[in-house]
Amino acid sequence: MACSKELQSTLEEYLKSFLHNRQRYDRINCCGSSKSLYCTECYRLLIPKSEWPSPLQEGHLKLPFDLDIILNDRKKSATSLHAIVLLRESLSCKVAKEAEAKAEKEKKCFRPHSSKDDSYYNNATKIHLTQCNELKQKSSDVVRLFSADSSHSLPSYFEKSGHRGTFLLSPSHDSIPLSSVAVEISRLVVLDCKWTKSSTQQKLPELTGIQKVHLDSPPTESFFWRWHNAGPGMISTLEAIYFAALELSKHKHDFTCNNKKALIHLMWLFGIQRATTSTSTERDGRPLPFSNEGKELQRTFRRTLKGSEKHLRDIRNGRKLKQKKAKEIQITLS
Repeated sequence: MACSKELQSTLEEYLKSFLHNRQRYDRINCCGSSKSLYCTECYRLLIPKSEWPSPLQEGHLKLPFDLDIILNDRKKSATSLHAIVLLRESLSCKVAKEAEAKAEKEKKCFRPHSSKDDSYYNNATKIHLTQCNELKQKSSDVVRLFSADSSHSLPSYFEKSGHRGTFLLSPSHDSIPLSSVAVEISRLVVLDCKWTKSSTQQKLPELTGIQKVHLDSPPTESFFWRWHNAGPGMISTLEAIYFAALELSKHKHDFTCNNKKALIHLMWLFGIQRATTSTSTERDGRPLPFSNEGKELQRTFRRTLKGSEKHLRDIRNGRKLKQKKAKEIQITLS
């Protein structure tokens, strides 16, 4: 069944707005290197807060479920990191605002707050100053990130381990519609990997015990600028999270109207990057990279390169990186 045309149209119009009003942001040094938009190490949003969407500043951006992302792709290519960055920032804003409100209320009551309250307020408002560290996660976090290459760090998703209500978003022959278990879903596990590797990632031992679910009305086309040869109907990880959130928001009574309106801004960084990819192609008179013509051009270019010296060199470099990563994992385990 085709995805609701209204939902697709709403997202398309939202993403088009970035093409009409393109913003350029300065690169900022974070975690030892220069980065734009956000840091792929500490997941801090590097765009000035004054330019964030209002719902993000107000702390209204959240999902109607907790989210686990299992990453097996380059961080610069992984759209799921957008969700990590934006959801963490929104939560930080919400905590800071609650702390401010609490402090203001106690001030009006002329009742001095305790040192414990001071600590709570300071920690909330200084969250950005302490983010340039390795991502620290707790089992209770609403959004978590795991590396598929470090399988020893993946949770064991079984009901007896306290993971009741956890489902794997993955279209397959044994998956069921999201809506059929909507009220049961408390945490959604999502794979972020290349389309051609999704089936192998589903076989990770830690994931074998989870019930798979799929979007009731998946989009037929992706707005992503990355091409693939996996056939029609493939969308980016972030798009899958977004459409899953839209579906489940209809079944979660505690999900407010403001939260539902804010969901579109989960695609904010996606829209900025999408617009950026079109700048050079428009200048050179080539089709937009996220258009069908642009993706086909990239496929043709890739086929032309196959067997060339550059292609063979890339293969050799890829093997070296895999060997290096395998050694690092072995050292970590030992």
